[in-house]
Order: sequence, then C-alpha cells, then structure tokens
Amino acid sequence: MNALTTLNLSGANIIELPESIGMLENLITLTLNECKELEKLPASIGNLKSLHHLLMERTGVTVLPKSFGMLSNLMILKMKKKKKAFRSPSTQEKLVVLPTFFPNLSSLVELDAHAWGISGKIPDDFEKLSMLETLDLGYNNFYSLPSSLKGLSLLRILCLRHCEELVSLPPLPSSLEELDVSNCIALESVSDMSNLKSLKELNLANCEKVLDIPGFECIKSLTKLYMTGCIRRGHLSERSSIPRFSFGPLGGVIEKLDPISNEI
Repeated sequence: MNALTTLNLSGANIIELPESIGMLENLITLTLNECKELEKLPASIGNLKSLHHLLMERTGVTVLPKSFGMLSNLMILKMKKKKKAFRSPSTQEKLVVLPTFFPNLSSLVELDAHAWGISGKIPDDFEKLSMLETLDLGYNNFYSLPSSLKGLSLLRILCLRHCEELVSLPPLPSSLEELDVSNCIALESVSDMSNLKSLKELNLANCEKVLDIPGFECIKSLTKLYMTGCIRRGHLSERSSIPRFSFGPLGGVIEKLDPISNEI
C-alpha cells in the first residue's frame, strides 16, 4: 500500500489510527471527517512527508502530536469542530492552546480551526506561515492575536467571528480581501486599516464596543460592510476618518459602496 495517494475514512467508527499509517510515504490526501470516535492521531503521522491535504472536521481529536509539526508539505488543514452554544471556558475546563509547532507548517495555504477551543494567545511567530491565504479561527476563546499576523503577506481571508474573548485587532496584512469579526463582543479597538487597499468585505456585526475604525477612509475597494447590531454606530459617523453614509433604523449591510472620499 506504499503507493497509496488518497485515503478517505470519513464517518468511520474508529478510535485510533495505527502507527503503520506513517509508512504511507506517498499519501497526499487523508480524510477523517466525521470520525467522531477518533480521539488522537498517532505520532507516526509526522512521517507523511508527501501529505498535502488533511481533512479532519468534526472528529474527537483535541490534541495534536508533536510530530505533527514535521508535516512541512501540508497545504490544506481543515480541523473545525461542530460549534456549540458559545460560552467562555470555566476554570475547571481544559484550555486548548495552539501548539507552538504550528509555525513549522510553512506550506499551509488554508487553515480552518473553527471552534477548536483555542484559548490564551496565538504563537508570536505565526508569520512563518508565509503561504497562508485563508485563516478561520472563528468560535475560539483566545484573547489576543500576535502582531506578526501582519507578516502574512498572502492572506486574503481572515475569519474571527464569535471570538468573544478577543479585545483588539493587531495590524493586518495589506493583502486582506475579507475580514469577519462579527460577534466579537469584547472587541474594543482595531488597528489602522489604511493599508487594506484590497479589502472588499468587512463584517463588524454586533461589535458594539468598537467606536472607531482608523484609516477607514483609505479602504478603496470595499463593497460590502456589515454593521448589524452596532448600536453605537452614531459615534462612527461623526469621526472624520469615516464617511457619513446612512444606516437605516437597525443598521445592517451596505453593498456596493461608492468610492470613499474625504470630501463629505
């Protein structure tokens, strides 16, 4: 079976994978979606040097082996979990920290860790994921993002929705086209967005504490802006950095914005 390039075990009622899986040196795609009884991956998974796609959505896996950081050719990693009714973790609950070896996955183009339960801080050397284009960290419990995020020069899509512990946004890469921070209810400040020349979609729905968007007037490509539930939006329209467009009685979505100008 050494010639095997694709292995799909979706929905299989398995508790663990055999260590021998590490012998599949030509394996390119491994699919474990919906393996709900699977609780851990074998250490030998780090031997899968040809692995490009690892799809393990809605499994029982909560901890990744250290050898996982050896998957230097991994391009697509989807490990999102079924989102639960969101609440902050109690002191009795085990906190999930994003492993420090994650930056070693230098070939990653897409990372989906939606609802993984990540708490605390994201590793500071996240910029080593220099090939990353899509990053979904929605429904997690971390409270801060590293300033190195700006170094992800190819990042186009950043999803942070329902990260209810997140307080502030660091500087973001100029390559960004879509940013979703909807329902980040603790979010109070965002960094200067004047460099986001390519941003087309911005979702700030229910971010009630955000009172200003520095550099907003420089976002020339914006076509969709979501601000439903931003009850303090009146503060936004009064600031010189943000155009005085009309929201309507309940806020909502504005599509196909006219080119932004400082001449109000």
